[in-house]
Amino acid sequence: MSMIGSSLLDEAVVEKGITKPNEIFFEVRKGFINALKQNEEDGTQKDGMDATLIVWDKKNTLQAAAALNPVLLIRDGAIRELKPDRQPVGYLTGKQEAFTHHEVQLEKGDSLYLFTDGYHDQFGGPNLRKFMMRNFKKLLLTIQDKTMSEQKTILETTMAEWKGDTEQIDDILVIGGRQLALLSDATSDRPHKKKSNFHIRIIIQPRLL
Repeated sequence: MSMIGSSLLDEAVVEKGITKPNEIFFEVRKGFINALKQNEEDGTQKDGMDATLIVWDKKNTLQAAAALNPVLLIRDGAIRELKPDRQPVGYLTGKQEAFTHHEVQLEKGDSLYLFTDGYHDQFGGPNLRKFMMRNFKKLLLTIQDKTMSEQKTILETTMAEWKGDTEQIDDILVIGGRQLALLSDATSDRPHKKKSNFHIRIIIQPRLL
């Protein structure tokens, strides 16, 4: 599914020129249905990708679409969740609904997180329970004053201690980004030099820890 999805994403963006995340997801879903010949009559089961997709522009505007996995934005010590649609990027029995278009104006100091469900679904601790989304959010809030490199270390250490000798059930991926400056701040001193104003760092790579 991942290889098909990657190919369909390239087709939607590069070949068809679609740039809105929710419209890209809609197009990719059509590609899945066609490629896998899924339809209601054959009793095809739900199949597709949990996914998040973001786009940000030179006006500091963030656009996002989220399928089953949310996008988390932390600003001034509070979390704003861009809630996911309860449908995969793929076939879902019944009507194929449009994906929600999220749009946020980024501010200096904003932190953004995209992730798979591997972290918060991992079993561990003294009672062998899932880490849970609420604890993942609390952890992100407690490490907001750290650099992304420091956050990476804390997230990895926390998960290693939580998991202990328990088998890891899934790959874990967390991607974090921080808005270092608004566009006007980032370019005012060097108006002729392009400068990225959003720092992205892969915090935990998709692998078995």
